[in-house]
Amino acid sequence: MMNKIIISSACAVFLLFFAVVGAFALPEIPFSAVLDCSDANSGAEISFLFVQEGENGTFVDEGDGNYTLTIKAKPYTVYFSDRPYTIAGSISTGEFVDGFDWTVPPNAAVVVIGGTEEENVVIVQLRNPRYSEDEGTLRYSATIIGDYGAEGLSYYELLRDDSIPQEFGAVSIYIDTEIVNPQITDAVT
Repeated sequence: MMNKIIISSACAVFLLFFAVVGAFALPEIPFSAVLDCSDANSGAEISFLFVQEGENGTFVDEGDGNYTLTIKAKPYTVYFSDRPYTIAGSISTGEFVDGFDWTVPPNAAVVVIGGTEEENVVIVQLRNPRYSEDEGTLRYSATIIGDYGAEGLSYYELLRDDSIPQEFGAVSIYIDTEIVNPQITDAVT
């Protein structure tokens, strides 16, 4: 027997509307509508993961376990829901930065594409985002999480390294909204 997941009627109507309209045009879905989706059966909020990509980047030590993460970013941020839901799409990176609730800093896996096996994945807590559409740069204040205890990025926890290079090429940032208490480490080489 297959389990059915029912989302709230407002969320379903909204997503259906954009699916139909999307067949004729590619509308930008308001970020607030994505975050307002909930499971109508349980009332639980639907959790989303966000992906930001960049051509290259830097990870600069600011002291006291704090770093500045800067990437040459794509102008969009991809989102998708955690299981068992199947909601996915993209929004502008500017709208993501402006619309996300930064009072509860999210956790993220920073994955350097083509980096050495010893320096290609760190898990961080992100704060203070700054996006310049004109320059195509995205900056975060970041704190390395030494022992990630949540499930959203658990795959990357298995791959996590003690450091990443100060400068790197292609990068993906996987942002999870599940909250963990970070254990700060000093881990940039």
